[in-house]
Amino acid sequence: MASFKTALVTGGAGFIGRHLVALLVEKGCAVRVLDPAANAKMFSKGVKTIKGSILDDKALAGALKGVDVVFHLAALTHLWAKDKKQFERINADGTAAVLAAAKMAKVQKIVVTSTETILRSWANNNPFPITEQEPIPNGADMAGPYTRSKLKAANLVRAAAKDGLPIIQVFPTVPVGAGDFGLTAPTKMILDFVKGKTPAYFNALLNFVAVEDVAQGHYLAAERGMPGEEFILGGENHAMARFLEMLEDVSGVKMPKRQVPYQLAAMTGILTEFFADFLTRKPPVASKEAVKLALNSAFVSTHAAEKRLGYTPGSVKTALKRTMHWFEDEGLL
Repeated sequence: MASFKTALVTGGAGFIGRHLVALLVEKGCAVRVLDPAANAKMFSKGVKTIKGSILDDKALAGALKGVDVVFHLAALTHLWAKDKKQFERINADGTAAVLAAAKMAKVQKIVVTSTETILRSWANNNPFPITEQEPIPNGADMAGPYTRSKLKAANLVRAAAKDGLPIIQVFPTVPVGAGDFGLTAPTKMILDFVKGKTPAYFNALLNFVAVEDVAQGHYLAAERGMPGEEFILGGENHAMARFLEMLEDVSGVKMPKRQVPYQLAAMTGILTEFFADFLTRKPPVASKEAVKLALNSAFVSTHAAEKRLGYTPGSVKTALKRTMHWFEDEGLL
């Protein structure tokens, strides 16, 4: 059972959010969801859905009344947008609004979801795994508007924690699993692979994690984390080649043999984003920011979360099997 009675999950209609809501209900917690895409059919009976934005002061204040714990997941998570200003507005300004409203509501604890992509500059060639102890990079050292906005949000959280707000910040890696109705970038990549739309790959170094484990990490952060602490919520470190081998095993689809050279990957990001920005106005195959992050990717360490929170991530391959079953159930294949 949860030690808190009532929780608000901003962005609860998203991939991680829906799994977190399900876990909180399982733990006996009364849950509210604040999300523009929320509707009652998404969740089990008893979950209160509020169809609203974190940028709507009235909706936010109402959602926070009587809440013990806030899980702030709401964000613009895609690595491209037609209006680049939306990254700052939703990710940074939205986080500031949540922190101010949570302070007014005198909540017991706040868990804020960031991303491990902001913990180290994209141009930093440090060969060691990323940890929570990395020197905080400058905004100019981020790969693009998404990571700049998330770094600004993370720094707002750090400042608020120093001022006494009871905040824990978590940094998920690349979540995989069933139930990603919004088809975030990792799930879209997996779906394209299964459909034979992956002719080649760039052998980036990534950390993949079952989405259920990320939800569990959020819950543990609320239960066991101390104000001001930060935790990476990851799973398994894999080069992309090894990840595609696992996908081949669970799907039966042969992985591509061709690797994309460094220079070609960089040029692809520039060209596809140019066409997206000025011609198609549709998400590119690979944005400049996504390519930059891939070109200077690194493994991560989850030691802090494991030691302090009792965080125990499970098998990524098993999560991929769940993804395949979900694709079939949803008619996506």
